[in-house]
Amino acid sequence: MGKKGKKKQGIGKAKTEAKAAKKAQKAAKKARETDGEDVEAILAEILAKEAEAVKVAELLDVEAPSPRTAFTVVANPRNDEELIMFGGEHYTGDRAQFFNDLYVYNVQKKAWTKFESPNRPPPRSSHAVAVHKNMMYIFGGEFSNPSLSQYRHYRDLWRLDLEDMSWERIEIRGGPSARSGHRMCVANNRLIVFGGFFDTGFENQYLNDLCYIDLSLDQLIWTKVETSAVDVVPSRRSGFQWVVNGTDVILYGGYFKEALKKAKAVTHKGKKKGGSAVEESMVAQGMVLSDMYKLSAINMKWSKVKRNGYGPARRAGFSMIRHKTNAVVFGGVEDDETEENIESIFYNDLFGFNLEKKKWYPMTLRRKKTKKGKRRKARHSEAMVVEETAENVDSKPTEDVQMLDVDESQGPEDDEGTELDTDSLEAALLSERHELMPCPRFNAAVAVQKNVLYIMGGSIEKGQQEITLDDIWAIDLNKLDEYKQVKALSPGCSEWMESDEEENEQNGSDLDENSESLSDGDQMDEEENNEMNDEHKQRRRGGRRELLRSRVQDAESEHFTPRVNESLKDFFERTKTYWIGEVHDALGESGKALRRVAFEWAFRRFWEIKPTLKELEELEAQIAREEALEREFEKVQLEQKRARGRR
Repeated sequence: MGKKGKKKQGIGKAKTEAKAAKKAQKAAKKARETDGEDVEAILAEILAKEAEAVKVAELLDVEAPSPRTAFTVVANPRNDEELIMFGGEHYTGDRAQFFNDLYVYNVQKKAWTKFESPNRPPPRSSHAVAVHKNMMYIFGGEFSNPSLSQYRHYRDLWRLDLEDMSWERIEIRGGPSARSGHRMCVANNRLIVFGGFFDTGFENQYLNDLCYIDLSLDQLIWTKVETSAVDVVPSRRSGFQWVVNGTDVILYGGYFKEALKKAKAVTHKGKKKGGSAVEESMVAQGMVLSDMYKLSAINMKWSKVKRNGYGPARRAGFSMIRHKTNAVVFGGVEDDETEENIESIFYNDLFGFNLEKKKWYPMTLRRKKTKKGKRRKARHSEAMVVEETAENVDSKPTEDVQMLDVDESQGPEDDEGTELDTDSLEAALLSERHELMPCPRFNAAVAVQKNVLYIMGGSIEKGQQEITLDDIWAIDLNKLDEYKQVKALSPGCSEWMESDEEENEQNGSDLDENSESLSDGDQMDEEENNEMNDEHKQRRRGGRRELLRSRVQDAESEHFTPRVNESLKDFFERTKTYWIGEVHDALGESGKALRRVAFEWAFRRFWEIKPTLKELEELEAQIAREEALEREFEKVQLEQKRARGRR
């Protein structure tokens, strides 16, 4: 069993460490004798090298950490000017690198300190972290060889003493299985672990088990929460986020892959037309969740939380952190998966979830009150900074992000007795789309110190490339007036090497273009396959229509969504009462500010959902045309059949 303190460490611990070091040396020798791709041997070689250190070393004013994603950052409870960063990974197209370095970032001095230790967790990413008093706990995560052909999932628990920055592995039997993408927190003095996934080599197994350790006890033991068939339990998932609210934990979202059947036409050589068959295979399709749950850390029971208000669009890879009575959500990605490819929408917006009212609202930026003459010039210079600091990354915000409060000096002169000039306000909002702010991204790390939200790193895709970021941004959550770029992107972010798999795909497409003409038999088979493909395309379009409809129907009422071909002005006029009520309930605004922010929320929703409505309208028109042609074809066939019967 693990101990709460360090006082009772003795001979047993020393023997365990000696055995581990000897085992690591043997495995390191094996790694040198292999081709360098055995994941266990690679890991052992790393540990053997690190075991040469004799004490914790503090390296001051070091260079910033290299680009990485799936790392963790927490606020240092001992120093409100520091953030603590651990682990992560960096993939460059043909090679993956995992980290176990420990950094401390001073937000005032903008300086990095690195700590090296003889006894620290092995390299990993997608692990979980939680802070309790003067300790930082880490559980699980994953490691891979450079080619990503072998994975290792962890189930180890580590504790970092924030006083002397020394690591200790807590040896406790039982507990959660090995996993990645899970989450961990401390509530009611309990260290709680939930969810995640495990890669078996054939598929990802998603989890929804719940375990905890009572940190108030001297003897630390894992307790698994047993559930019955009638208990409310979140479905299996990874990549969700949660925040602690007193003795409760609020969980939001997540991701899992579902096995679906795929029909495929199979033809056999030598058979006559009609000799084709349908073969079914299983494919894994990603599913994004947007449900919410509350966990009581007293009785360890789950209950559902109703999704109210204006919340984020369905997405994965978002970040969430608590600030006062709000859970703050940033960024994420929405994937539209088909059998051929994945189309992704990346976000850089902010949303808040009021933990007391249990209601979502968009966190729109408020303009600083500046003089008219200087304002436009400042805006232009900020936009230029975005272009200079992200040469290879599209730093333009998504359409639904730049909803800013307008200065009274520039906005419409609306008071209690006048109508809101929506045309002027819309023009002002549209002109604010090039403000300095983080580029859209997913899997960013976030932390809050002194009411300031810090956003670090993450990833964004550009074509077939996955760009790993290392920039840092800050925004005061009390003021919400501007983003500040603390650190620009480094040149290493754009590093990408084409993998052998990508080259083979490209060569395969070249062969297809230069292939010889088909024989008569092959042409017959090709016709049958085309018929099957047409049916498949129809089913796929139907599925796409249902997906688009679900996006629109996520709204709690018709007041939340514009109608087809409805202008922004007409949409706001029709739904004004709804938006004013939402803003007043969430922010407590009144008078002129209330109506202005209400229009901003309507503006944001309008441009957020408009592309979906347009695509849905075009898709439904296409399906209607195809159905009409099919009915006409069936009518002609029926008439021909009747004509033959009358001969």
